[in-house]
Amino acid sequence: MIVVIVYFFIALIQGVTEVFPISSSGHTTLFFNLFELDIKNTTTLLIFANAGSFFALVVHFKSKWSPLIINSFNFIFRKDTSGKSAFSYILKLFVSTIPAIIFGLLIQDNLPSSGEFVSLSLIITSIALFVIWIQRKSNFSDEISFFSALTIGFFQAFALFPGISRSGFTLLGGTSRKIKLKKTLEFSFLSYCLISFPITLFGFYQVFSSSLSNVFYLFFVLIISFFATLLSLKMFFKFVSFKNILYFSIYCFFIGSLGLLFFFFS
Repeated sequence: MIVVIVYFFIALIQGVTEVFPISSSGHTTLFFNLFELDIKNTTTLLIFANAGSFFALVVHFKSKWSPLIINSFNFIFRKDTSGKSAFSYILKLFVSTIPAIIFGLLIQDNLPSSGEFVSLSLIITSIALFVIWIQRKSNFSDEISFFSALTIGFFQAFALFPGISRSGFTLLGGTSRKIKLKKTLEFSFLSYCLISFPITLFGFYQVFSSSLSNVFYLFFVLIISFFATLLSLKMFFKFVSFKNILYFSIYCFFIGSLGLLFFFFS
């Protein structure tokens, strides 16, 4: 029963914090450190928690993915020029994944996960969100160029470090290129889907090609994470604004500072 409760909270934390710019990896890592959890197959567990978020994002953005894929297909194979913009957008999404893929391959085995490091990273996220907030009166555009896509991808790569918010840093990349808040977020989450797809497949491959004894718990985590992410997405896109970014900045600074004090003196 205790295992079910622990897994439930891990899935819930992942689902809620994946959407909001407060770092899902940071919160799950702090959860592990705070309660000194020793869970077998932790990597696979987190892959399934992230898979729940991935499926939720695909469902939430199905109205975006369908025309992008269909129109791109028509442009490539049927020479329908009306699909050129959709094909160009998908190319930009792939471009945005390049920095994270390269960076991930270079440092995947050397990612720090101490409570102190994650807490400090949350404070860095807080500063990034504050920088976004002070740009709220700038003039922003809907247009995302290939260079802007690469810029967003560069900022997204920093989210490999636990405590650095992926959505927060992609927003920083987008606002640095004067792209509207919701437009950047939409692009960011679609880019996340591309990155998560092979990781999710790898997680399923691990489960079905080995004799893991906790398959039920893994799919339990996936389902809870799925619904938590789906609900969070609906809330977030309904209320997201430059004004609310300040509240997320304050929250990250508070949790990060509290974490530093706790882990340094415990």
